[in-house]
Amino acid sequence: MQNSKSFEIRYSDLTPVFEGIVIAPVIKLIREIDDSNIPKKQLGDDNEVNAEIAKVFKTAEVLIHLEENYLKDGNVVSDIESISRSYIMMIKEIREKMIKEIQEKRINAEYAVINVIRYFSERLEKIRDDYFQERIHDFSTIRNRFISHLMGKSYGSTEEILNMKRETGQSFILVSDEIMPSDFSLIKKGIVSGIIHGKGGRTSHIAIIARSLEIPTIVGAEKILSHIRENELLILDSYDGMIYINPEPATLMEYQKKKEKKEKKYLDLIQRTKSQPAQTLDQVHLTVMANVEVDSDLEKIYTYGAEGIGLYRTEFLYIDNEDSKVSFSVFMDEEQQFEVYKKLAVMVNPKPVVIRTFDIGRNHIKDEKIEKNPFLGLRSIRYCLVNSGLFKTQLRAILRASHYGYVRILIPMISNLDEIKMIKMLIEEVKRELMIEGTFFDEDIEVGVMIEIPAAAMIIDLIASLVDFISIGTNDLLQYTLAVDRSSPDLSYLYNPYSLSFLRIIDYAVKRIGNKPLYVCGEIASDPLFVIFFTGIGIRSLSVNIYDIPKVKDLLGNIKASECEALAEEIMTVSNDDEIRKKLKYYYNNSLERD
Repeated sequence: MQNSKSFEIRYSDLTPVFEGIVIAPVIKLIREIDDSNIPKKQLGDDNEVNAEIAKVFKTAEVLIHLEENYLKDGNVVSDIESISRSYIMMIKEIREKMIKEIQEKRINAEYAVINVIRYFSERLEKIRDDYFQERIHDFSTIRNRFISHLMGKSYGSTEEILNMKRETGQSFILVSDEIMPSDFSLIKKGIVSGIIHGKGGRTSHIAIIARSLEIPTIVGAEKILSHIRENELLILDSYDGMIYINPEPATLMEYQKKKEKKEKKYLDLIQRTKSQPAQTLDQVHLTVMANVEVDSDLEKIYTYGAEGIGLYRTEFLYIDNEDSKVSFSVFMDEEQQFEVYKKLAVMVNPKPVVIRTFDIGRNHIKDEKIEKNPFLGLRSIRYCLVNSGLFKTQLRAILRASHYGYVRILIPMISNLDEIKMIKMLIEEVKRELMIEGTFFDEDIEVGVMIEIPAAAMIIDLIASLVDFISIGTNDLLQYTLAVDRSSPDLSYLYNPYSLSFLRIIDYAVKRIGNKPLYVCGEIASDPLFVIFFTGIGIRSLSVNIYDIPKVKDLLGNIKASECEALAEEIMTVSNDDEIRKKLKYYYNNSLERD
């Protein structure tokens, strides 16, 4: 006879996307459908074919209706709204492809959807880009919805289950392998206080939505979902990327205290730092700005004490459309982009808004051939210069928005001086066009570039003479310096930001930039150890995740720039990466004792 007693199980090294601690029982929604369970039927006459096509239309109509009903909610978060609209367009595209598949191969609708999703997923897998890798999970979600409805299994269970749980008056941790945007109309009503999601990463739709709704979430936990049972008590710790199943009383008590302490400390931190300058103990000021990619972050600019937007990513400004490639994406027209940029400028004025131009590659666009190595191919500013019409449309929209606030233009992935000269010529051309039209814009708009390629870092003094400001993009600079694909699990041991070669390149660039304004953005810009290092080598401006701003400002208030400078100088002679990390960690721990 088996022992029925449940023992505490701990899982660590998971991927958190919004920090918090949740202690609650589980609601489990697992919807993955095994392809092997889907029968393949060969259709006979046209009547059977037409009947299957009718099923496809009906199913697509149901799924679209679910999303459209959600969009009618006047309280929809704008970030989720855009994702929901993208799902609608994806459903329409899949519908058309399924109809064609049924007509040409005369197979049943259930099997057609498997073929169609496999087709899109295989094409996406060839694109070595985090954003498009995450879209594979979106296809899987829609695939399961299609198959479920086609086989007569209702997918309205989310609402049924959550409504049933709501009657208990408790909050729950939602454990699922897929969530549609429309599900969040139910999730945001308060019953779900935490999420453990089987798929996705930091750039997935679920991650973006979780941050928007400020729900502590762990993603990419597919391997442990089968170990979690309905109604089990869980501790979700997304500070440290940990989950406890059936925690012992001592663990529960420890985490209750930790939760209360963390939440109180963070709220106090926000209040204490939002109006105070980011300044070291020896009175050295740093500008701390926010990275923004979703609309809901704009409302938090002042709450968290940001001194502007240091990086506004424009890649999400794709409109999903049936006529486009894999991602179904075409770009917003000038007027649509203008409205987005104008909103940014007005909301943040008089603080600066740095708008980065499209950071895309030809692999993302329909009718463009897939490159074998897209990270070294026609991407980012290279693609925009080849497609100057697309680029000029964006420049026109940004320039027009500059009339309404302090807008700056940031160009990614610069590799040589000729590119900068071509960009400046295009900007002047657009300015002349706007002047002739009588359109207002900031004639002195500042133009900066991102240093993400070692070749650019080596000539940064010459680059600085041609631009108004410079941003060091640490994510790409690290992978190009070390020749490591940051998304490859096999090479993760090499993707090390404490590499002396990487740190020396940044130090080299800072020492040769003269008086030109420079700031750092990327994942490590908000890492406390690198805040110490950057302060030590003379960097005086950072652009970080908006939720990290209070922590960065607090850290600066506990360190001395002079001590950081001495430490950075010492680190430049240390050949061991782990020793570099230990020295920074030692200083960081000592700084905490000053608090």
